[in-house]
Amino acid sequence: MTNDDLISNSNDDTKTIEKPTQSILASQQRHMNTSNESVRRHVRIITEGENMDMGKWLLTLNKLYDDRTYSPSQRVIYTVSLLNEEQKLWYEQNKDEIKDDWTLFCERLEQYIHSYKPAGTNLLLNDTSVLNNTTVVILEDLIDSKFNKYSGVGDAKDWLLQTMNQFKACGLRRDDQFEAIPLLLEGDAYLWYAENSDAILNFEIFTKLFLQQ
Repeated sequence: MTNDDLISNSNDDTKTIEKPTQSILASQQRHMNTSNESVRRHVRIITEGENMDMGKWLLTLNKLYDDRTYSPSQRVIYTVSLLNEEQKLWYEQNKDEIKDDWTLFCERLEQYIHSYKPAGTNLLLNDTSVLNNTTVVILEDLIDSKFNKYSGVGDAKDWLLQTMNQFKACGLRRDDQFEAIPLLLEGDAYLWYAENSDAILNFEIFTKLFLQQ
């Protein structure tokens, strides 16, 4: 075998290794983006006129991160994206100390908020986020506590109208309503949804198919 053949084979081997690696990295990035969006959608709000408690907010996020096996650095980076500009500036000034330590980040952030926030004022998070001066809850908890589930028994149209009115009362946006669908169904109704989920791309399609069943 000539040197040219050896070089050619070596290049082929390198390409073979690079392609799976690139594919894995791309898959991981897609998973991360999807997971981030899921976190953003799952952290929902119920306005109760109370001040936001930073400790409770961080505990809520931590549970979501645990469910999605986020690394400490991913938890820090994504949480920073939810903060307002002043809080992001605080992080920039302290990130060399915090590094990727999620526990230390939470401790330092709580200390900063408590020392910075005047008594009786609300904690302001990023205005582009759905998180603001409210108590944070998990979407599943909201569905379990505020909604009636449908198993396929009873009037589907009446249930759907009641559910849509409850969506409005809870202030859930359209994307929240869409994600809530499998949480609202059980029994035969859930099996129907599982069989048709590929065709259900948004809440409007769900409504149309649901009333036709």
